[in-house]
Amino acid sequence: MTSENLWITVAIAMTGNVVAVLIVLVTNRQTTRREETRQEREDERLEKGRFEQRVDRAIKRHERLVGIRTSPYVDFYQELRDAALQVHDVGYGLQEGALPFGWQLAAYDAVLRLEVYATPDTHSAAQDAYIALWRWGNVGPRDYESDEELLFDTARTLYLSAARHDLGIQIDASRLSDDVIR
Repeated sequence: MTSENLWITVAIAMTGNVVAVLIVLVTNRQTTRREETRQEREDERLEKGRFEQRVDRAIKRHERLVGIRTSPYVDFYQELRDAALQVHDVGYGLQEGALPFGWQLAAYDAVLRLEVYATPDTHSAAQDAYIALWRWGNVGPRDYESDEELLFDTARTLYLSAARHDLGIQIDASRLSDDVIR
């Protein structure tokens, strides 16, 4: 074998090895890029999922707290309404007899529970509504709308306005009665 033939054989072998190494490097680079892209997408999905989970947890916590906080307001209003209906029915002769003993106690208990959650202004409005209800209930039967009933209606509306303010419920002021605004 001549030295020229040896160099050609070595050059061909070296070229084959270099090409093989280049193929391995290019393939490895493409695989690395593909893996990085896949990992980025997976991280984005996980982060989006974590964000959505945090949002879901925050929404559930907010709903739970709002439910806990609004319950006393609604409970008091319902008890106030129920007692007012009893007073109305007895006062206008729609229900036989007098008001039962303790007719106002459920509303009183509700106003006490409201003291824990309401602002002082709203609690004061609730107390005023309860006192107006109690006074109306002690008037006795009438064939017409008494001053106590009108005072109760005004106090009830003022309580509703204060409760809505506490709970962040917006209401159009033009829908309110002129008597209540004064």
